[in-house]
Amino acid sequence: MKNIFEKSYRFSKTHIQLLCLLFLGGGIFLVQSSPILGEGYSRYVYPVIATFLTAISRFIPVSLYDLLIVLAVLCLAVVLVLVGLRRLSWKQALKGFCYTVAWLYVVFYWTWGMNYFRQDFYTRNNLPHVAVSDSVYYAFTRDYIEHYNRSVAFAERVDTAKLRRLTNDGYRHLGEQLKIFSPYWVAMPKPMLLSGIMAKMGIKGYIGAYFNEPLVSTCLLPHEYPFTYIHEVAHIMGISSEAEANLYAFLICTASDDAAVQASGYSALFGYVMSNARRILSENQYKELLAMVSLQAKSLYEKEYEHWRNLYSTVLGDVQEKLYDWFLKNNKVSSGTKNYSEVIGYLMSYRERFKS
Repeated sequence: MKNIFEKSYRFSKTHIQLLCLLFLGGGIFLVQSSPILGEGYSRYVYPVIATFLTAISRFIPVSLYDLLIVLAVLCLAVVLVLVGLRRLSWKQALKGFCYTVAWLYVVFYWTWGMNYFRQDFYTRNNLPHVAVSDSVYYAFTRDYIEHYNRSVAFAERVDTAKLRRLTNDGYRHLGEQLKIFSPYWVAMPKPMLLSGIMAKMGIKGYIGAYFNEPLVSTCLLPHEYPFTYIHEVAHIMGISSEAEANLYAFLICTASDDAAVQASGYSALFGYVMSNARRILSENQYKELLAMVSLQAKSLYEKEYEHWRNLYSTVLGDVQEKLYDWFLKNNKVSSGTKNYSEVIGYLMSYRERFKS
């Protein structure tokens, strides 16, 4: 009789777990099929979830997300050892692995991932795609270089203590112009525990989705910190697009009265601006613009490039690039990792609407 009850309990427990996974998975599929539902999640559901998660994780100084990664790897190693010692069957191990992956999947999407399914930047903010002529882009790039040169010339060391207020005020201002909906609390950044490994893949920061943590690399150069932090906070606020997060970080940095923070913003997008200039403008125009860049500005950009090139591993970087490109494309980011560079198009549309 006891065995019958035990089997019945295990049977019902398994079915309840499966029903929960199917229900939550069905919700994800439903939201994925409709940008309107995705926008509803980002505006009304996610801010509540994010506020709850941040209320817990913001008091813990270390990255809970990175600890979860380490714990997952250790658990997998232990399971493989137990299977090798025949203390655990392959069937039990595989079943446990599948359930764990399934729960990580549904929890990821319900706590943050469904922000991928919201309306795109142009639709949500009712902004048009702007067709840019050669003369307009030349003038824009020249103005960009002048501001970049000036910010670098007067920049001193970044005062990180002021960044939180700058970020909150910046997003509050942008929220009056664009559709940005923030949780009640925005967490301070935490250092990535796996910065060395992530640097080999060119990763400067990411969101700890399960705990709503903005995580930044300890390998960052001082001038990179403001832009990277503000970029990651955009993800905390439900912005999944890398280009959109780049836009908000740039706008907030360059609106600052701190030259070092301004330099962080201008340096971050300098490569995208000049890459577009090379593609859009004539060779002579491009060379003219390149000659306008000050030695200090060039030195700062080249220093950053060399720093990350020395840390980068081609093998790990290529694998991460392909996996992330696949991940983005399967989450309705059709351009994949090229989404980062689309920030210039967003910036031109923003400038057209808010010329002041």
